[in-house]
Order: sequence, then C-alpha cells, then structure tokens
Amino acid sequence: MNYTEIKQEIHLHKGLIWEIVFFILIAVLVVLVVIFYLHSRIQKRIINSSACYTEMRTSQQPAIYQVTARYMKTPIFNVIYDTKEKTQKMKCVCPSGDKKTTIKRIPYYDMNVTADGQQRVKYVDKLMCDCEQTMDVSADDPKFSYYGEKGISNFMYDQENTGFFDNIFIGYNSEYDTSGVRNIE
Repeated sequence: MNYTEIKQEIHLHKGLIWEIVFFILIAVLVVLVVIFYLHSRIQKRIINSSACYTEMRTSQQPAIYQVTARYMKTPIFNVIYDTKEKTQKMKCVCPSGDKKTTIKRIPYYDMNVTADGQQRVKYVDKLMCDCEQTMDVSADDPKFSYYGEKGISNFMYDQENTGFFDNIFIGYNSEYDTSGVRNIE
C-alpha cells in the first residue's frame, strides 16, 4: 500500500465517521421531537380529565354554584352561591305540601366578611319549608347528603374544609369587595 492509497483510506474513514455522527444527531433530534409531542398529548389528556385541575380552573371564575341537600334521598333545600355578586342563599326544594319542615344549623360560607379575623363560616339557625312531610332536623344529621359542586359539598360536611372558597378569592382577589349585602333567604 502506498501513501496515496493510505491517504484515500483515511479520508474514507473520516467521511464515514462524519456520516455516523450526523446520523446519530438526526436520530436524537427525531426521538426528542417524538418525546415532546407525546408529553404534550399526555399533559393535555391529564388536564382535561383531572377533577382537581378542572375544579381549580372553574372555581376561580365568578359563577353561580349550587348544592342540593337531601334528607334520606329526598331533596330538601339548595344552597346557592353567586361568586360574582358575592351572595349566598338557601331555597326550599322539597316536594311542596302543607306540613312545616324545619332545618336547623345550616352552614354557609359568608363571602362578604373580611379576612381580618372575622369568622367566614356562619350558620342559618332555622330554615322553614312547606313540604309533604313534617321534619325537625339539623343539617349535620348523618341522614343528610349533599350533591352538586364538589368543593361546596365537602364544605357542607366539614366546615373547616374551605378550600373551594379560598381558591375563589385567590383567583380574583383584586376584585374582592366587602361592601356587598348578604342575602340569606
């Protein structure tokens, strides 16, 4: 083998090495693009199906939220929160009749009380409804169940669980106005 043949052989090897390096670089880039694509698809699917993320996203928007209280599977009253107007009200929804139903100690979250140490969790002493049957019960009776907005339902069972309302005020705290009138009907 002479010098020119050796030189050509070295050039061939250099060209082959650069081709291998270029191929590996392209393969790595393709793998990274596929990984990023799959990651974004999985992330979208998680965001769309996550109950926690959906609750956080929707609870930060001013809206009307409602929970229905049922006593032994019969709807008795609704608790309705209007986070834009910062009002809360209770409405009888039991099958109407001529008998008096009294529900005592219904918890609600007062959205108009300032956060300077005043209690936000309040109670309605009595809610009187005209229903098909006579009842005199407390809202903390274990036979009550609450259906509707998950965060409010959790609050109705455990008044220390105010995370739903905390998220609302964090979401649009700059618009928080404490001068509104409280409506409990």
